[in-house]
Amino acid sequence: FRSSNCSLNGECINGTCFCFFGFSGSGCEVDNCPNHCSDHGTCKEAESGSSCEPVSCHCQDGWTGVDCSRRACGEQCKGPDMICELAAYGDLSEDEKAALRDRKSV
Repeated sequence: FRSSNCSLNGECINGTCFCFFGFSGSGCEVDNCPNHCSDHGTCKEAESGSSCEPVSCHCQDGWTGVDCSRRACGEQCKGPDMICELAAYGDLSEDEKAALRDRKSV
């Protein structure tokens, strides 16, 4: 797959796409850091330092997924809804925390 405009995510030089940071593929069509890591992570190169590995989202503590959009609960998940313990929700408002406490007590 070759794109003459490199999917607007790179620069075409002599028929070859040179992708901007965060994109890969022969036509720069692959977004390695979708949704800007959902504002819960950073788009950066692999920890191994290998230039062959594409960049990806490196999620902040408490977040997971390709785009860091899902809360990471680990051992703290409880019940059929897999609700995280409140400690994992440090960024929630007091009203949101109260709603979770109410929901967990049902």
